Amino acid sequence: MLPIDALTGCLPAGPTTKRDVLISFAARYRTSWSLTLRQATEAGLIDRDTAKTLRQRNPTRTELMEAVDWAPQPDLEAVLVPPRYAHAVLQSFKNGLITTSRAVEMMRGQVSAADLPARDYPDLEP
Repeated sequence: MLPIDALTGCLPAGPTTKRDVLISFAARYRTSWSLTLRQATEAGLIDRDTAKTLRQRNPTRTELMEAVDWAPQPDLEAVLVPPRYAHAVLQSFKNGLITTSRAVEMMRGQVSAADLPARDYPDLEP
């Protein structure tokens, strides 16, 4: 379960978005995305409209792994690449520095293209 007290007063600091904070809670407490959003609404962290918007895009496996610093979790399989390396690959992917296929290749089978978070722009293959 995800206690409402854990969410109360938890606002993102710096470049972290509310979605990233909520993904972190979902990963650490191993709760569903819908429960996380319901508890965040109840705690007053987000409003119903924000919850509705966030509910349209579930976190990917990669985002959940990133939220727990790529540490092995019982429900998230073994980690095949070092956590710092995985973080660097994911940040490069999110910033558009590498393509989807390159990110998958660099992660050495740890993730598939479907596991990567959505981007607002398509890959530009050479």
